[in-house]
Formats: sequence, structure tokens, C-alpha cells
Amino acid sequence: LTWGLFFPLFAEPASTLADPLARRDGWLTSPTVNVVMWVLAWDWHALWTNPWGLFDANIFHPIPLSLATTEPRLGHLPIFGLVYGLSGNPVLAHQINLLLNVALSGAALYALLRHWGAPRTAAFFGGFVYAFCPVRAQNLASSDLMAGQYLPLALLFLDRTLGSARVRSASAFGLCLLFQALCSRELGYMGMTALAGYVVAVLLVGRGRFKWRGLGLGMGMIAVTAGAMVLLQLPLLRLQKLGVVAEQGPSEWVKFASSGLVRNFIFPPVALRAWGWRLDLGECLYVGMIPLICAMVALLWRPRAKADPVPWARPAAFAVAVVCYAMTLGPQATIAGRVIAMPYHTAMAVIPGFSSMNVPTRYGLFLMLGLAALAGLGAARLVSGRLLAVAVGLALIAGTAAEYDVVRPQPVRRVTAAALRPEVYGALAKAPPGPVLEVPADRCDLYSGLMTSEYMLHSTFHWQRLLNGHGERAPRSRDSIIALARALPDARALDLLARATGLRYIVVHTSGMTLPQRSRWRSVPGLTLLGSFGPDLLFELQNPPPLDLMKAFLDFRPRTATLVGTPLAPVAANERGASVEASSVSSDVAASLPFEVEVVVQNRSATTWPALAPGGRHVVSFAYRWEDERGSVREGSSAAGRLPYDLAPGESVRMPLCVNAPNTPGPQRLVIGLAQDQHWFPDAAPPIVVSVNPLGPLEQQDQ
Repeated sequence: LTWGLFFPLFAEPASTLADPLARRDGWLTSPTVNVVMWVLAWDWHALWTNPWGLFDANIFHPIPLSLATTEPRLGHLPIFGLVYGLSGNPVLAHQINLLLNVALSGAALYALLRHWGAPRTAAFFGGFVYAFCPVRAQNLASSDLMAGQYLPLALLFLDRTLGSARVRSASAFGLCLLFQALCSRELGYMGMTALAGYVVAVLLVGRGRFKWRGLGLGMGMIAVTAGAMVLLQLPLLRLQKLGVVAEQGPSEWVKFASSGLVRNFIFPPVALRAWGWRLDLGECLYVGMIPLICAMVALLWRPRAKADPVPWARPAAFAVAVVCYAMTLGPQATIAGRVIAMPYHTAMAVIPGFSSMNVPTRYGLFLMLGLAALAGLGAARLVSGRLLAVAVGLALIAGTAAEYDVVRPQPVRRVTAAALRPEVYGALAKAPPGPVLEVPADRCDLYSGLMTSEYMLHSTFHWQRLLNGHGERAPRSRDSIIALARALPDARALDLLARATGLRYIVVHTSGMTLPQRSRWRSVPGLTLLGSFGPDLLFELQNPPPLDLMKAFLDFRPRTATLVGTPLAPVAANERGASVEASSVSSDVAASLPFEVEVVVQNRSATTWPALAPGGRHVVSFAYRWEDERGSVREGSSAAGRLPYDLAPGESVRMPLCVNAPNTPGPQRLVIGLAQDQHWFPDAAPPIVVSVNPLGPLEQQDQ
């Protein structure tokens, strides 16, 4: 069913992936598939070559423990690792893993319902609801969050542990719960929350019907899983203590990624896709009228005494659904005109690391576990007799499939062998070990993360250390590396990168550059061209300088000077003389979207301006503002991008700058200059008139 309903997603698993860009908000999740494939491939590579170095991944060089900028996702390795180890193809391994994550989720709930006494047809219906619910079907690009197969099995073995108090059952419960927690940080928190609701229901309803020794064994396994989750957080806590990454508190994004009280759950996918309906916030968590009616039947139709093999099955499934529903609402909800704090708010304040959970609607996955379990139990009440059960079961499944809008072609993107492994990476795999920088290091559009995640995926074919990287928590060193990379092939930027990171190789993708930018890479002093592979160039540093700046580069304590010794202090007002020139500006841009401007700046003062200080204060940065025809400032940024390095008197540098177009369409004047600590320098480039076009309908919905 998974293969057929999501056709053609798994038709050619070695070269076909879900296409997030088919969704209007797909640019948000477009890097996810590449990052997941890289993470799991790195996990497998590290566990076979250097298990103790698991967190010392090959991204964001030279920071330590770089895997902590994302997470290991070890729970996927039983499937992904086996396929990847045999094939060496991360796309094939990813697709087989995704296929089985969906199919086994349904199979696991089927097993739980059979354990609760449901007939096969009703159990299959419950498994179908859980496997193909919209919250799963519409998030196939976030494949790491689709592995919901372990929690139903954990509940099954918890029931057996409570009834028999056997160590074997408790071990199986602990193993399933551990694998669920290891699939991702979010699935770990979500699974533990759902389990808490389940255990509370057992204690309230099942008193006297379970063995206290079994409860003790179960709680011991929960404690072991919680301990494992804490251990996996330690590398991130270490990076935060060192100042490599900032401590992550509650994000504003949580508000927009929460669900409404009702609308998210009753708007069917077809209404959102084809009829133009829109949600106020969050994503589609449609539960389906047929599963909901069956769940209500399970709750309202009381069975005969002692008819259920597991007496707490219905209330426990209901508790799982209710607890997860409350969590989908996010930190607060507006009820009858009053803003009320929700359990999510308490969890963010009390549970270590929970504040990194920025998408409350993902709790909808385990909400559907509880609802699907109730739907299966309700379906069992509606049928009697084998033939009638099969007929009713098929009708329920067909109706639910139509409700869930899964019977339609799945948008996919094909990955050719050349795209999966460009020739330049084969040459890099044969080269001696050394840190690598890929340029362009970022893009001035919504797809910069997609480009960087592709660099990460391609690194699975050579495993050289990358200065590039994409993660949930970018290190503070990233801004300095991006600024230096943007200035390349500037000789001083190249020298500073090598001294701070040990840079040895540069991969230049000329297809992502303008013609003037390409011409600057034809002959670069200090670099040897190792090969030209279509639009890709591979360079090696001729005479690498000593690593005299790396120690300072990795020191994120409060600074008093830049890496090269310039004092980090406000530049005096009479030392802010500058020459700023802007060129290569498109005359037409789209409102609210970023675009690139090439800027040349020269220091015309007698003081060196501080810039090269990862995480430091008082750095001089680029600034821009948008003015109307009368010169009134409408919007802008006084910290739009770092200078690549400390700019000495008389020194100049050329580099591209990312500028966000204003929200208001029409002719606008763009002014580019410099700023320090939010204060503009007096000299700026002459205003450039830019025609700002209104967004199209789809772009407006993206915004």
C-alpha cells in the first residue's frame, strides 16, 4: 500500500526523492532530505571507522563536535545503515528507510490493536489510518520524523511487562522506546510525552490489574531511555558552554508552527490543495471524519465486562490523543477570547532542551497514533462475521483514503548519477586529506540552505573536512567563514582562511556565479588548478601558511581584539571615512525577497577597522536602507553582512552583499554603506533606483 499510494515516490528508489519544492512553503524544508541522508551516512561511516568520534563530523570545520549542530538520528540505522552499507547509495538507503518507516508504522499499530483484542480487519484499518494520515503523508520530505513504528511496539511490550513483570518483556519495551527516542530529538520528546499520557491512564484505570513489579521494570526502562537522551545532549551543551553555538531559547517560530483549536484538524487536505482554503497557522493535521466517528464509537460503546484483553486500552489511547492534541496547540491558545498558557509552555520552561522544539504541530503524528488506535477499536465494534468485517473494513479504508487525499501522484524529483556524484568529488576523494571550502558558500535567495546541504551530501563520497555546513544551530564561526569566502579569490581572504582553518582545497562551482565572478577564478595567485570538471573547478593551495590563527579562531570567549590584533572598540567619528561603490544591481526585484549586490568598499581613514572576530562585538559591517523618492527611510539593516577582514587604511575589498527587497512595491532608492554597533558611517554609495515588483500569488502565500 505504501508503495502504491505514494507512487511514483518509490518506483525508482535509487534515484527518486520527494520534492518539497512542489509545496508552496517547500523552500523551508528543501535542505532536510539532503541533511538527513548526510547525517545517516556519517553515522554509519563513523561507527565503522571511529565510533568515539561520532560527533566530530566533517562539517563546519574546524569547530569540534560539529554533529551537535544537528543530531545523530541513530534510530534509523537498522534500516538505512544496512542498505547504505551494501549499496553505498544514500538515496537508495533513504528511500528504503522512508518506505519502511511508513509501512512499519501501520504494521506496528496493527500489532498493538491485535494485542488489544481487535479483529484483523479492524486492526488493519487502524494501521492504515496511522500510516497514511495527512500529518505523515504531507511531510515525506522530513523523512527523519516519519519513523513512528517503535512507539506502538513499546506500548505493546509495556502492557506485557505490566501484566507479566518479566524482564524479557521489559527489555523489549526499553529497546523499542530507546529506538524511538534515537530516531530524532523531536520524536524522543514526543514519544515520551505520549508515553506519559499512556502511563497516567494505566494508573487511573488499571489499578489492581497490573503487577507493581512490572510497573517498576517499565519505569526503569523509561529512566534508561531518558538517560540516553540526556547523553546525546551533552555534546550540544558542551558547544554552548564553549560559546561555539548560542544557547537556543524559545523561538518566535513556535507561535506560527502551532495548531488552532479546531481548524487544523477539520480542514481536509483536498480543501487546502484544490479549493483554496487556508489555515491561520501551523499545518494540516486533518484527522478524518471516518476515523473520528470510529474513535467515538470506541469511547461511547461500552464493551461487556472483561471483554477487553487489556482493560486500559481505550482510556490509554484516548489519553495519548488528548495529551498530544494539547501539545500541538503550542505554548498558548486563545479560548473564549482569553489567552491561556498550555502544557507546551511548561515543558519549554522545565524540560532541558525542549525549547529547541520549534514545531508543535509535529505532535500530530502521535495524536494520530492514539486516534488511529481508537478508530481500530471502534471499527471492531461495528462488524461481526468474517465477510461483513472484510466488506466494512474495505469501505472504511477506501473512504479514509479519499478523505486523506492520498490517491494521487506524489511529486518527486529525480537524482541522476551525475547530479548525485559530480566528477569533481571523485577527484577530491583521491586527493590527500585536507579541509575543503566550496564556493559559492551561500546564495542570496531562499535556497541557500538547499545548496549547502547538497555540498554535505556530496561529501559522503570523499569524507574530506568541509568548512561549509547546514544545521539547526550554526556555529558563530560561520559568519566569518562566509564573509571570507564571499571575498574570494581575494589574496588576503585566502591567506586568512588558510591560517584560521588549515584550508587546502577549494571547489568552485562557476554555474552559480555571474560572468565577472567567473573571470576572477581563471588565474588565482597562490592556487594550483588540479582539474576542471565541466562547470566545477578544483584548486589546491600552493604554499599553505602556518595555522597561527586557528586557536584564536576557536576561542569564543569575550574578545578585546580581532584575530589579527585590531582592538575591538568603537571607531572614532573622524575615522569613519569610506568610499562605497555598488554595482551589478538588478533593476527589477521581487518585494520581500533577497537579491545580490556587488559592493566595493575602501577605508579612507587613518585607522584599521575591526571585522575578523567570530562572535565578537564592535565589528564593522555592511548596511543598507530603502528610501522613498523624498529620502525618507522605510526599512533596512545596519548589520547586513560582515566585512571579510580588518580593513587597513587605504585598503579596499570587493564582495557580494545580500539585500532584502522592501515589502512595498514600486520604485525605491537603495543606499548601501557601513555601520558599527547599529551606527552608520557618514559616507555611503549614491542611491540606486530599483523597481520593486509585487509578489505573485504563490510567493505571497510563501511569505
